[in-house]
Amino acid sequence: MEAAVGGVIVGVVVGMAASDLVDGIGRAFRPLVKEVIKGGIYVYDSVAGALSETSEHFSDLVAEARAELEGKGSGDGTKGKGHGK
Repeated sequence: MEAAVGGVIVGVVVGMAASDLVDGIGRAFRPLVKEVIKGGIYVYDSVAGALSETSEHFSDLVAEARAELEGKGSGDGTKGKGHGK
């Protein structure tokens, strides 16, 4: 019985120490984790901006190509009469 009570006391003390240790580690790594998150946000915003710009350029190219097909023909003698449709 005394061993069981001693084991419970040791378990409670170890649990409390482990909790404090985990909290201490969490506080120590918090600034690092925040920097990693901020870096991820920066990369995401940069990539999203670049993709948006690329998409806009591609849309412009598609619009120009459509205008050329409809206005001047495709260059093979057709005059934009829905060639291939």
